[in-house]
Amino acid sequence: MAHIPFKIFLLLISVFCIGSDAAGQQKYLFIEPNISFSYDSTKLKVETRYSNTVYKTESYDFILSSDTINRVRIHVMANNPLEKPISVEELAKFMEEKLAMLEDARDSAVTVLEYDKKVRNVEGFLCTGVLLQDKKTGARYTSITCNHNSDADLTEIRLTSNNHKTLREDYELLALFLKGFATYTPEKIAKEEALIKARYKVKVTPTTAPNGGLKWPKSDFYAIVSTKQPLKHVVKSVNLYMGYAIIMFPPNERGEVYIDCSGTKKGVNRLKAELVLLNSFGKMVAIPFVVEFNTRSAE
Repeated sequence: MAHIPFKIFLLLISVFCIGSDAAGQQKYLFIEPNISFSYDSTKLKVETRYSNTVYKTESYDFILSSDTINRVRIHVMANNPLEKPISVEELAKFMEEKLAMLEDARDSAVTVLEYDKKVRNVEGFLCTGVLLQDKKTGARYTSITCNHNSDADLTEIRLTSNNHKTLREDYELLALFLKGFATYTPEKIAKEEALIKARYKVKVTPTTAPNGGLKWPKSDFYAIVSTKQPLKHVVKSVNLYMGYAIIMFPPNERGEVYIDCSGTKKGVNRLKAELVLLNSFGKMVAIPFVVEFNTRSAE
């Protein structure tokens, strides 16, 4: 087998590269499109959120709250489920084939100190890890990649850290984190979505330009978006489709959303829009509606 540089291996090992307080220390975070984590907020905190508006998926970075030395980071990436999930046996075999590449990995900058000879099953996730050492500085780096796929999810988790002496320390932390993992079936998601869409009708009330906080200093149309029925769900945003762009407007404390827009033609303009609410477990539900207004002229 030809020698494989370790930097290339780190790319190959990734298979799927395609809240509120509940009980004091416990926090709950739903991650689009269909997974969640319950975690100890005294030990972990969310550092960064990434969002893909096209596929409606999210990724999050968790870090240790008090960690300034080991720089432990857990990156969670949620994707839409595969039409036909990969079997555990097939996925494990695929990951072990990638592990075998480490036997021939060579890099002038790093030494492989430890790596998994077999795929580990950690709380239902298939995981592989490697511990490296910088030949020049002696610094150590850990990378553990875990995959979970089912009818309800396609999840990849990457834990990275510095300075740990063995993989064991990182796997112990990872196991505690993965205990809080949950998925939501398409049936449960569809049931909640249907109930919310049946409950609410969107109301668009024209208004004058408020002071600040809107997208453009001068627009053709200003309005307040709300619901005709009393709100029992949290408003996430109003998404306005402007050509190839999606403009997002946040709610105020009453759940109302101020929007503003301009027409692209003289006369009646109609823009597609969505009122986005959160269901009982935090998943976004989009209620479509149309914003209709007149403009006297357009550039």
